[in-house]
Amino acid sequence: MPPGGDRFALDEEPADETATPAPRMVSPARPTGASPAPVLNAPAARADAPPPMRAEAPPPMRAEAPPPMRGAEPPRGGGGGVGSDGPRTDAPPARLTDAPRPVLGGAAAAPAPQVIDGGHVHEFRTIELGPEGMGPLGPLLDEVGVLEIVVEGTNVLVDRGSGLASTGQRFGHADSVTRVARHLLSRARVHLDASNPVAEATLPDGMHILAILPPVAVGGALVEIRRVGRPGPSGESLVNLGMLSSEMLKTLRAAVSARRNVLVIGPSDAGVAQLIGALATMGGPDERVLIVEAMSELPIANPRAVRLAAAGTDFGALLTRAARLRADRVIIDGVRGGEAREALVLAASRGGGTILGVRAASGADVLDHLEALASLSGGRDGVEKLVSSTVQVVVRLAKGADGVRRVETIAETTVEGLTELFEHGESGFASTGQAASFAG
Repeated sequence: MPPGGDRFALDEEPADETATPAPRMVSPARPTGASPAPVLNAPAARADAPPPMRAEAPPPMRAEAPPPMRGAEPPRGGGGGVGSDGPRTDAPPARLTDAPRPVLGGAAAAPAPQVIDGGHVHEFRTIELGPEGMGPLGPLLDEVGVLEIVVEGTNVLVDRGSGLASTGQRFGHADSVTRVARHLLSRARVHLDASNPVAEATLPDGMHILAILPPVAVGGALVEIRRVGRPGPSGESLVNLGMLSSEMLKTLRAAVSARRNVLVIGPSDAGVAQLIGALATMGGPDERVLIVEAMSELPIANPRAVRLAAAGTDFGALLTRAARLRADRVIIDGVRGGEAREALVLAASRGGGTILGVRAASGADVLDHLEALASLSGGRDGVEKLVSSTVQVVVRLAKGADGVRRVETIAETTVEGLTELFEHGESGFASTGQAASFAG
C-alpha cells in the first residue's frame, strides 16, 4: 500500500463477510482525513507498481468488519510522499476490537420502583417483613382490639370495631403480600399458588384467613384475616363505639337471661358477629355453648364452647346433626340461604336461649325475609308458623352513611307481629315507650 494511504472507515462492513475484500486504490493527491467511497471493482495494478497488500481475512465466527491495515505513517521530520522511507513496521495494525465499545445503558443502575399518584412521582418505601415474616401485619395480629385485617393490593386496613380504616402502612412490594399469605396458610397445610389462587383456612390459634391472588383478584392480592377464639368486644365497648345505647344493652341482657331466642340480622359489614359475640357472654361463664357457623369467625372465648364450622360443606346438614348435641345455649351464625329452615328447626327443638345470626340487607319486613330464606329449601308450608313460634326478639343492624355500625331497631314478636322497643333516628337512639315482656 502506498504511503499516506487512507484507512478503511470503522463503520464500513463488506457486503460478504466471508470473502476477502478487494484492495482499494487511493489517489495520493487526496487530502488526508477525507474518507473515499469504497471501490467495488478495483482496476488492475500497473506493472511497475508494487503488489498491493491484502487486508487480513476476518475470523470465521466473528460478525465484525475485516481488520484493516494501517496506512504508512511518515517518519518524524520526513515527508509522507512517494519518496518516503516506506511504512513503519514497529506499530502493530489497529483492529476494530481494540477500540472500546460504547455501553448502551446495560451497566447503568436500575432505577428505584416508583408510583405515580395524582401526577406526582413517589418512590416506594419498602417495608421489611421482619424476623417473623409478617411485615406490617405483625403488630396488628398481636393487638387485642383488632377484629379484622384486610390487605388490598399492598395497602393494610384494620377493623377495631368501628369499620375498616387505613393503618397508614403498606407493603413495599406485591410479592411480599403473597409470601405472607402463603406463610400463614402453610400453618394449616393449605397451598396457595397460581394453580390454586383462592385459599381459605382457620389456623390452630383461631385465626381465619382468606387469600385471593391475581388474576382472580384483579386489583392485586386480597387477604382478609379475622381473629376468632379471642374475647370479643363487651357490651360496654359496643356502647362506647356507638353501636347501641346503654338502655338497649340492658334490654338485650334481660332477653338473654330470660332465655329468649334472639335473631340478629344485618348486612355482612354491619357488625352482626360482634354483637353476637357480646350476647354470648351474657349467659354466664358456666354455660356449655354450642356454636355452629358457616365459617368460624365469631369472636367468642369460652373454654366450655364447642365450635362447629361448615367450612364449605353443607351448612344445613351440619345444623341437622348439631341438633343432637347437648348444650345449655346454641349460637348459629352465617345463615344466608335455605339453611335458615334447619336453623329454625334446631332453635325450636331447644329449650330457648338460641342466638341466630342472619346476613341479609334487612328491611322493615325482617320476618318475611326470614320466611323467604327458609322457603328456599322446601317451600313455604309451615314456615310462617315456624318463624313466629321460634323468633322472640329481633335485633336489626345497619351500617350508616357515616360508616358507623348501629342497632337500628330492637323488637319483640307478639301475636300482632313485631313490636318495636327501641329505634335509631335522626336524634339518635330512643325508646318507643313499649316495655318488653321479659324486662324485670
